[in-house]
Amino acid sequence: MHLHLQGGGNFPNDLRTHILYAFAKVGRDDTSIVTHANGICNKKLRIQLLLVQLTLKLFLMAATYMIMYLKHP
Repeated sequence: MHLHLQGGGNFPNDLRTHILYAFAKVGRDDTSIVTHANGICNKKLRIQLLLVQLTLKLFLMAATYMIMYLKHP
């Protein structure tokens, strides 16, 4: 997932960095979650872990768009 916030007008740099860092952190965590999930034999638990990962990504996306909307109505 790519997030392009370059050329966002008066979008503060520290906030942009914070958002990009949050996405990068989730990206790193995703790989460990997936690697961990692949080693789990219990299919139900594996699906739950993948759902947690997806929910986290969707929440971060929603938060990012909210911040961008509040900055540029």
